[in-house]
Amino acid sequence: AIADLSRYTRRNKEMKWDDEAQVHEQIGRFCVCFEQACRSMEVCIRTILDNQGLTNERVHEILMADFTAEPLRRLLQNLVGEVLVKNSQDAKLCSKVFNKVQELISERNGIVHSKWFILGTKSNVGAKEVITFGEKLHANMKGAATKKPKLYRTTLEKDIAKCKEVSTLLALLMRCLLGLRKLDECFQLDKGQLTWKKDALKPVELNV
Repeated sequence: AIADLSRYTRRNKEMKWDDEAQVHEQIGRFCVCFEQACRSMEVCIRTILDNQGLTNERVHEILMADFTAEPLRRLLQNLVGEVLVKNSQDAKLCSKVFNKVQELISERNGIVHSKWFILGTKSNVGAKEVITFGEKLHANMKGAATKKPKLYRTTLEKDIAKCKEVSTLLALLMRCLLGLRKLDECFQLDKGQLTWKKDALKPVELNV
């Protein structure tokens, strides 16, 4: 079995990790970055509630206390549609922003809710390496449909980068909610793909 694993990892180098602690560290980094994105959603919701006259922060906390990531996304998207979207272009831009959020939530659920099995192997030079396999129980109308995800170093790094990207998108959305920017000053579509304008993150001069 170990020989089979060694042959498998030689063909799938990105699945190999230096040790078990490195696997845990990367998953932990992802989870921290993901929760920062969730915090950004909460702050956007609080801002909207504030703008609409509900300024009691303790009431904000009560309303969102039991919300996980997906309910937060749905609530924020609905609120943004009500208070920020003015035309069809705004609607397209916001839809793309929240598609990014939803994709990240799906990635997070796959990582956090999978059971990861870490197996030790040996490299060609005798140093210990580990490989990680996952299992996520699932069923559909056809019966059992358990998923067998794999944890790649490069994929997890990309997921961490996605968390940071979503946090940036939400920071730009916050600027729009505060009236500092318009949606089309922050976001644009390039061949159907959402991109954000770096100038939109520059400090804004306030007329006080």
